Amino acid sequence: TQEHLRRAAWACATGGASFNWNGHLKEYELYASGPIGLPFHPENPYADSERYVDIVAQVMTKEVAFYRMTPQDGLLRQHDAMRVWALAEEGRQYLVFAGHGEPFALCLTQGSYADNVWIVAKTGARTKVGSVTGPGRDGEPVPFDPPNRTTDWVLILRGGGGR
Repeated sequence: TQEHLRRAAWACATGGASFNWNGHLKEYELYASGPIGLPFHPENPYADSERYVDIVAQVMTKEVAFYRMTPQDGLLRQHDAMRVWALAEEGRQYLVFAGHGEPFALCLTQGSYADNVWIVAKTGARTKVGSVTGPGRDGEPVPFDPPNRTTDWVLILRGGGGR
């Protein structure tokens, strides 16, 4: 489904992987014609899929320095490992995908993180997050609760030198 595609795209990205999406009809060759081809045709019922993948690309190219980040699920606590995944350049930038608005806690390097935002993975809508202080790896993990549990959220924290 389109829901599965969106979550799979974030799973690949937070796993430090790349992917090449070839459509939704389980075809074995690239077919991009009319409303049943790739979802760039306005009548295609899977057109939202293109938008979901585009949001992943925008976040990875405009919100974070993706090339400096590594998969860091080990920094997560109090979470469902099947729904919450993390990337980090520790001390500088963190990205956490929270499927279904799943709450989590994150071990943050000591310092202040002031350039923070929640992004709706489905629409790209943004909600500013207040400043967060990291206690250091030996301190208590910082709890986060996405704005709601009706959609998938991406948390971006930036500090200690930014992007």
